Amino acid sequence: MGRVELHVRHPHRTTFNSDNYLDIHLVINPLIHKDMAKRNSKTAAQQCRFYEVDNIFEYMVETYINGNFGTFRELYKELCKDARKDFIDFLLSEVEPIYWREILKETI
Repeated sequence: MGRVELHVRHPHRTTFNSDNYLDIHLVINPLIHKDMAKRNSKTAAQQCRFYEVDNIFEYMVETYINGNFGTFRELYKELCKDARKDFIDFLLSEVEPIYWREILKETI
């Protein structure tokens, strides 16, 4: 991604220029929005706090059932290895068996 350069003349500042304008040189670098930053290797507790939910695993299952498959995949990828194992345990013990196969396919 390239840079954007903007040259502005400021009329209210005195300078050494003969036309009484100050040349201001701004360079705008590409910005990374904090919400768009990647979240990796987070525990279940960290994800619960970040997404403001009581149980991130329930939230993930509801997300999948509602048809938001891309969001589900991103949520799963954000979990650390142990949290992923805990999610699979949660899935097999707490979720209806009809969803197991579909959700497990999405996690792979």
